[in-house]
Amino acid sequence: MTAGANPLDSVFEPPRVNRSLGRLRKLIGDAIGIVWSAAPRPFAATVVLQVLGALGLFAQLAITRVLIGRILDLEDGSSVAPIVPWLLGFGGVTVLVAFSGVARTELQRLLSEEVARFAQSRVVRAATRAELIEFESPAFHDRIERASVNAMIRPVQMVGGTMGLLSATLSLVAIAVTIGAVTPLLLPIMLIGYAPLWLLAVKTSRLEHRTAVEVTEGDRRRQHLEDMLMSRGAAGEVRAYGLGEFFLGRIGDLYRERIDRVTTLVRRRLVFGLVGAAISSAVTVLTASVMTAAIAGGTLSVADAGLLLGTLLVLGQRLTMLAAAVNALFESALFLEDFTGFVGADLSPVMRDGPVVEPADRGPPAIVVDGASFTYPAQTSPALEAISLEVRPGEVLAIVGENGSGKSTLAKLLVGLYAPDAGTVRWPTTHGGARPRADVLDDTAMLFQDFARFNLDVWENIGVGRLQRLDDRRAIEAAADRAGVDDVVRHLPRGYETALGVDFARGAELSVGQWQRVALARAFFRDASLLVLDEPSASLDPRAEAQMFEQVQELYRGRTVILISHRLSNVRSADRICVIDRGRLVEQGSHAELMDRGGLYAELFRLQASGYGDDD
Repeated sequence: MTAGANPLDSVFEPPRVNRSLGRLRKLIGDAIGIVWSAAPRPFAATVVLQVLGALGLFAQLAITRVLIGRILDLEDGSSVAPIVPWLLGFGGVTVLVAFSGVARTELQRLLSEEVARFAQSRVVRAATRAELIEFESPAFHDRIERASVNAMIRPVQMVGGTMGLLSATLSLVAIAVTIGAVTPLLLPIMLIGYAPLWLLAVKTSRLEHRTAVEVTEGDRRRQHLEDMLMSRGAAGEVRAYGLGEFFLGRIGDLYRERIDRVTTLVRRRLVFGLVGAAISSAVTVLTASVMTAAIAGGTLSVADAGLLLGTLLVLGQRLTMLAAAVNALFESALFLEDFTGFVGADLSPVMRDGPVVEPADRGPPAIVVDGASFTYPAQTSPALEAISLEVRPGEVLAIVGENGSGKSTLAKLLVGLYAPDAGTVRWPTTHGGARPRADVLDDTAMLFQDFARFNLDVWENIGVGRLQRLDDRRAIEAAADRAGVDDVVRHLPRGYETALGVDFARGAELSVGQWQRVALARAFFRDASLLVLDEPSASLDPRAEAQMFEQVQELYRGRTVILISHRLSNVRSADRICVIDRGRLVEQGSHAELMDRGGLYAELFRLQASGYGDDD
């Protein structure tokens, strides 16, 4: 794999706009499958109503032809009674057609809600399956954005287009039968004349999709800036540095770029619309000319002429419907593939799991890293290079180094959250086998430097550390006590039932240090054999920091602990210290050994210690 290459880049490339009819048929099938899975009854009812509407139109045309003939046959003083049943029949069919249209509109609304729920859940599920490294790729976020937006509307639009195409086609068949029975010459004129409208609809759809792909990244950038201006987290710095107008200017620039692209799209679509209108008018004029010549030549009766005039009006409406349906169908097909391509992508782990191990093999894991290198997507320089390291079961391993040296990246590699581009990471068992990655992750607790703050009740915030024991309130409170946050929680308005965060009503906010203790309690509650602490004391005062390390040493005695810290005073008691510099493992050993060696660790330690008057 080349440096910086993403193993799933091929999955997330923007789709090509050229689509074969076979691909279109598949996408139509996908759309129908999505809608059927989301709401089978409303969908079935919609199909029935589409068919009834088309049959109703056919009946209207047939009855209209009879009515015109009967009305023209009336003589002065003759009874209209024979016409009444046909009038009532025409009225009944008209009511049926009108009601089917209203019912379709209402069912379409229900379908939209059901499909949005179903499709969006698939997008979220696909995102949760993705490897952690995918979230480092801008292209991945672009695809999430398009998949999420299109999940809300495109399946319904595509099915609506398919149903509209079906309805328009059935209606045109009814019209064709009617016209063919009166004057067959008009049929080839209409079929040949309106074929270009289909091609214009396809071209317009491709332009729409291409524009949507081009504006995705700009839209995400604009949304990010808008979130910064409206979110609580950035509100302080925005005001302290006077960033409001600056960000608004950037937002305006991004909007102008979007509007410029949309303006280009609109102009081209207007040209296509003008061409389509000209073709439609030409076909109508030609059809009317043929009909006029037939009347003048005596080959077309007045009754049939009246029927044809009405039929031509309906024909115009149905051809407009057909063009709209084709446009919606092709446009939605292109966008739907953003959705189906994302939720159907192979997001299986790129790190191959070993054979499943017996429960007896669970316990503090050994970790063997052999020549592992890793490069983030879109980066040219590796974050880690040729790392070889063995983590022994039950030891406390510290990873230290300057900011940006690759400490956190190495920790994620050790537990299987990232896969190396080169080299291997293995978790051997005492029996010579290998633990699968899923098993290692299940037996690992992590406190990330950028720990999550869930807007959930306190007990849920802690309990999600081990979902199988989510209802074990006693263990949750014990974990909070060990993390030093129990007293804080009990002074909240509803104790452990208090919702954290003030983004929603009746929530309580914590300080950064208190939030970190909640995250630490979550890690303690997981009760795992491997604990990874990534800068765990960054938000703690010195006293709280000392207490936390005492608690970790007590709770995780006999288990494996990986400690990442830039405060070297915290790692002196570690069994082994690994020093990372610019992505390479340059030193490892105990505190005393590294100090005696006088290398980078000793230099950094003395530099930090000088600020505290400590050179030991």
